[in-house]
Amino acid sequence: MNFLKSSHRLFIVMIVIKGLEWIIQLSIWIIALFITRDSLYALVWWYLQEELIEDQHAIVSRFLLDSLQWLTISTQHFIAFYFISHGIIKFFIGYNILKKRYWAYPFALIVFSFFTIYQVYLYIQSWSLWMIGLIIIDIVVAILTYVEYQSVKTKTH
Repeated sequence: MNFLKSSHRLFIVMIVIKGLEWIIQLSIWIIALFITRDSLYALVWWYLQEELIEDQHAIVSRFLLDSLQWLTISTQHFIAFYFISHGIIKFFIGYNILKKRYWAYPFALIVFSFFTIYQVYLYIQSWSLWMIGLIIIDIVVAILTYVEYQSVKTKTH
């Protein structure tokens, strides 16, 4: 019983984090649509320049700057579409789960599975560390969703 209680708390925290992730994704969508690659590079460089001057081998900072090198207009539009659709769907799922709508649990598992499969495909195409982070988060949320769904099913039957 203690595991289910801890699992439930972690599940609620992860659903709230997914809601915050939606806000971040919306911000990325806006940035992807309205800021050029050169402007974004200049902004990131301005923000990271102190760290890069102190440590020229700063792995995370260098990775962020290098990630911007492949950005094209079509990539920006894809990023915008991907993040806004991803964000809206996750917000919809999170809202319905928090409202205790039981159909939302299996729906969430299906959606998280499709997103994860697609993210693995994108990872294979790009070998991006960002994708690994998204994949891990979605797998953890899917596992917690399954555990929560089993707990909710047991309580209602």
